Amino acid sequence: MRFLLLTLLLSGSAVAQTAAMYRTVSTDGTVTFSDLPLSDDSEMITVLVRSGATTSNSSQPAGRAAEEQAVVDAAAAEQAAANCAAARDSLQSLAASNRLYRVLPSGERQFLSNEEITAARAVAEGQVAEWCQ
Repeated sequence: MRFLLLTLLLSGSAVAQTAAMYRTVSTDGTVTFSDLPLSDDSEMITVLVRSGATTSNSSQPAGRAAEEQAVVDAAAAEQAAANCAAARDSLQSLAASNRLYRVLPSGERQFLSNEEITAARAVAEGQVAEWCQ
């Protein structure tokens, strides 16, 4: 009888496990979480993982979750449109210019070779293809 009760209790509960994760803060302040250390400054953290847990919040109405997802989707679409416009502007600028340069840390201009210009245009075309689908 005790064995049956214990089995029923354990089968209905969520099992908790821990997982090792690494938190890395880059020089510009961007925080990245990964399963492997990205640098010597990566900090190991422990994350509690519960199996059997649902991904939706049961206290949140389904309509609200759908509204929040719609807002997230709209923001992502807006960001993609902005990235597309920036990529097209960059490609147009690269296509129209014959003399391209980069500014060195000293403030001097270093003009790009024909091969570097071709490579920059290829990168810009790839960004347009990525963002303007």
